[in-house]
Amino acid sequence: MSQFSNLLESKLKIPHLPTQMVTRPRLFNALDNTLQPFQRMTLISAPTGYGKTSLVSAWIQARKLPAAWLTLEEQDNDPARFTSYLLAALEKANPEFKAPELLTGPYTGAELESSTLIPLLNLIAGAERTVLIVLDDYHCIKNQSVHHIVGYLLENMPFCAHLLLLTRADPPLPIARLRGRGQLNELRMEDLRFNPEETRSFLEGYKDLRLNGNEIKILNRRTEGWIAGLQMAAVSLQGHSNQQAVIEDFSGDHHYIMDFLLDEVLRQQPPEIQRFLLYTSILNRLNGSLCDALLAGLEPRLPASKDVLQGLEQANLFIIRLDEKREWFRYHRLFTDLLQGRLQSREADTIGMLHKRASSWFESQNLYDEAIQHAFMSEDTGLAADLVERVSQDLLMRSETATLLQWLQRLPREQITSRPRLAAYQAWALLFQGAPLSVVEAQLIQADQSQHQDPPGAAALLEAFVALSQGKVALGLDRSEYALEVLPPDEHYLRDFATFCVAGARIAAGELESGIQLLEDTTKLVERARNPSSAVIFLTELAEMRWKEMQLDEAIAFYQRALAAGTDESGKKLPIAGRALIGLGNLALERYDLEQAESLLQEGIQLTERWSLIGTLEAHVFMVMLHFARGAREKIEQEFRLLYDLARRFDASQIDDHVVEMVEADINVRQGDLEAAHAWVAKRGLDQAPSKLPQVYTEDYLTSRLYKYELPILIRLFIAEKRYEQADQAIEQLILQSKEANRPFLLLEAEILRASLLQARSNTDASLAALRRALEMARPSGSARLFLAEGDHLLKLLRKGRSTWDSPELLQFVDFLLRKFDPRSVIDPSKLDTLSQRELEVLQHLPSDKTLEAVAEELIISVNTVRSHVKSIYAKLEVHSRLQAVEKARHLNLL
Repeated sequence: MSQFSNLLESKLKIPHLPTQMVTRPRLFNALDNTLQPFQRMTLISAPTGYGKTSLVSAWIQARKLPAAWLTLEEQDNDPARFTSYLLAALEKANPEFKAPELLTGPYTGAELESSTLIPLLNLIAGAERTVLIVLDDYHCIKNQSVHHIVGYLLENMPFCAHLLLLTRADPPLPIARLRGRGQLNELRMEDLRFNPEETRSFLEGYKDLRLNGNEIKILNRRTEGWIAGLQMAAVSLQGHSNQQAVIEDFSGDHHYIMDFLLDEVLRQQPPEIQRFLLYTSILNRLNGSLCDALLAGLEPRLPASKDVLQGLEQANLFIIRLDEKREWFRYHRLFTDLLQGRLQSREADTIGMLHKRASSWFESQNLYDEAIQHAFMSEDTGLAADLVERVSQDLLMRSETATLLQWLQRLPREQITSRPRLAAYQAWALLFQGAPLSVVEAQLIQADQSQHQDPPGAAALLEAFVALSQGKVALGLDRSEYALEVLPPDEHYLRDFATFCVAGARIAAGELESGIQLLEDTTKLVERARNPSSAVIFLTELAEMRWKEMQLDEAIAFYQRALAAGTDESGKKLPIAGRALIGLGNLALERYDLEQAESLLQEGIQLTERWSLIGTLEAHVFMVMLHFARGAREKIEQEFRLLYDLARRFDASQIDDHVVEMVEADINVRQGDLEAAHAWVAKRGLDQAPSKLPQVYTEDYLTSRLYKYELPILIRLFIAEKRYEQADQAIEQLILQSKEANRPFLLLEAEILRASLLQARSNTDASLAALRRALEMARPSGSARLFLAEGDHLLKLLRKGRSTWDSPELLQFVDFLLRKFDPRSVIDPSKLDTLSQRELEVLQHLPSDKTLEAVAEELIISVNTVRSHVKSIYAKLEVHSRLQAVEKARHLNLL
C-alpha cells in the first residue's frame, strides 16, 4: 500500500527537452538575471504553447543548476498538497536540504505559516548554495490560500533563494510591488515568441519539411512566433502535397489555429489512431497495458498500445515521455484539452465507461489512489465507496487519516451510512482530526436499520477511549476489554487500539507489571505483522515510560524502533512516524540540543497532522519550551494560540485544556508575570496550597495526577514572592509525590528548586549541596533542560560550585551545562593548564586600562613579548579580544 505515501515523482522532474529544441541565448541571458541576489522572482507569463517549460528546462540544464521543479495541476489547489509537493521538490533538488516530511493536513493561513513556512524559510536561508524553485503551470492554482503561501514565501524569501513562476496568466501575487522594488525579472509573450531565425531553426528540425525562406516567414508571421502553432503546423504539413496552400490558409487567431491544426493532425491519422487518442485522453498518465484495458473489445482492433505509444512519440505527436524506459507517457496538456473537448462533444456517453475501465486497471495493479480517482470521475459513487471501504483499514493502519477523510468527503452520505464499517472508520478518523465528540458519536449510528453495528465493538471502543481521556479508568478498562472480546479477528486496527486502551487502563489502575507486559508482548506482534500505526503507538508509549524514568538512552532506542516501524518500504515516513520524531525532539530538548530538537519537532508536527491534529498538542508544548530557551516571546505566543485551538477542538476531555493552561502559567512565572500566574492559581483553586487543596483534587483522577506537575509552578511563584515557608512545604510535597509516582524528573526539579530557594535565603553551602545532588541525578542521562531553564541565578551557582567541587565526572557535566548557558564560558581544561606563569601574570593586567607598553614596563619585558603572550592567551582561552579574554578569565576564576 506504499502508493498512499508516495507523491507522483513525474511532477518533481525537470521535463525532458523536445527533439526540436532551439537554442535561445538571448533568453538564457535574460534568465541569468534570476540568480541576482536582489531578485526574488522571475515571472514567465504567456499563453499556452510559447515554450515556457522547455525554455526554463533547457536553461537549467545548460547552466547546470540544481532546481526544485514542481509541475502543478488542478488538484494542487489543496494548500496541504501544494506544500507537500513544494517541500518534496526542494528536498529532491538539494540533497543537503533536509526539508520537513510531506504535509497533507488541513492547515492554512497563520497556522501553516508558523508550522511550515517559517521553518521552511529558515531552512532555505541556511542552505549552502542557491535555491532555485520552479513552479510550472501556476495558472492551475485558483485557491487563494495557495496564493497566500506563495506570496508569503516571496515577501520573506532569503537572498539565496529565487522563484521562477511559469503561468498562462498573471497570478494574484504582489507583482507590482516587486516590480517597483526592482525585485522582479519578467519574460512575456513578446519575449518568448520565436523570431524568424528561431522559427527557421525549429522547422529545419523536421526533416520531411521542405520550406523556403518565404514560407518560413509566412508561418512565423501568421503564428506570431507561437511555438505550439508552429509545432502543429509542422506536424500537419509533413507529407502534405500542397504545403504552400495550407500555409496560406492559416489565420492569426490562436483558437482558430488550434482547432484547425487539430483537424489537420487527426485527419491524417487512421480512424483507429484517432479513437485511441480520444479515448486515452482521459488519463493523466498512460502506458501500454493501461491503454489496452481501456480499449479492450473495441472494433476494429488496434495494434498493441505499447507500439502505438512509441509510434506517437516518434511522430512527435504531442506526447511526453515520463520515464527512461519509455513505458509511461502523458499527452501535451493543450493536446489533452482539445482531445477531451472533442470526446465530450462526440462521445460523452463513453466517458464514464472509460473511467471505470481505468479504475479497474489501477485497482488490479494495487494503485488504489488512482483507481479511486477514476471511480469518482466515472460518477459511480458506489464503485468509489466500495474501493474506499476496501482500503480504509489499511489506510488507518498506515495512519493516512487525512487521505481517508478527503475521499470520504467526496462520497454522498448514504454511501457511507449504508456501509457501517466505513462509517466506523470515518468516526475514528474524525476523532483524530479534532472533530467534536457529538459528530464522532453520530457517525457511529448507522442509517441501515436492517444491520447490526458492524464491526461489533466499535462503539464500545469509542466509549473506552473517551472514558480513559476523562480519567474514568474502571469504565475505560471494562469497555476496552469488552471491545476486544467482540471485535472480529480481521479488525486488526481496532483490535490493536483496544489492546492499547486495555494496557493503558491497567497501568493507570496500578496494575503496572501487567500493563507493561501487555504493551511489550503486543509490540512484538504488531511489528511482525507490519501494522505501522499500532507498532509506532506501542513503541512510543514504551519510550515515553523510559523517558519519565530518566532512562533517556533506552527511550531513544524505542523511538528509533518506532521510527523504523513508521517508515514504509520505499523509505518514506508515514504520518504516524511523527510521534517518534516528536519524542526524539523532546529528548534532544532535554539534552539541550536546540537545533536538533527544533528540526525533529517541526518534522514530527507536520507528519502527525496528517494522522491526528490532537496528536500534535504535546509537540507544541515542547516547542513552547524550546522558544522559551531561546527567549523568543513572540513565537511562544504563537504556539499558545495553536495550543488553545487544539485543546478547544478535542472536547472528549478537559485534561488537554488544563495542561495548556498549566504550561502557560509556568511560562508566566518564569517570565515574571506573577499577576497572570495568580489568575491561574485562583482558577485552579490552589490559593491555599500546599496545605489545603480543593476537593476536586481528591475526587477527580486526572486532576489529582496533574497536581505533581503544578507544584513546581507554585514553588517558583512562592520563591518569587519570598514566601519561603510555603515554598519549602511545597518542595517536600513534590519530593514525596515524585517518589510515589516514580518520576525522577520531578525529583530532579525538586532538588533544583530547593537549591534556588536556599540561594534566595542566602544559604550558599546548603544551596550548593542541593545543586550537587541534582547534578549527580542528571549526569548519567545528560539531562540539561531543567538546569538551563532556571536562568542566570542558577548559572551563578553553577560557577561557584565549579570552583569548589573536585569530582572530575561532576565537573565535566558542569562544564557541559556552562557551555550550553554560554559557549564562551568554558574551555578545554588541557588548554587552561598550558597557560604559563608569565601568561598568567600578563592576564592579571588585562582588566585594567593599561596599554601594552605600560604592562611591558611594569613586568620589565619588551612590548613584543607582551604582545606574544597576549596572542597566546587569546588562543588558549578561545577568544578574539581583550574584553572577551577578561570576561572568560573571570568565568574561570583566573582573575
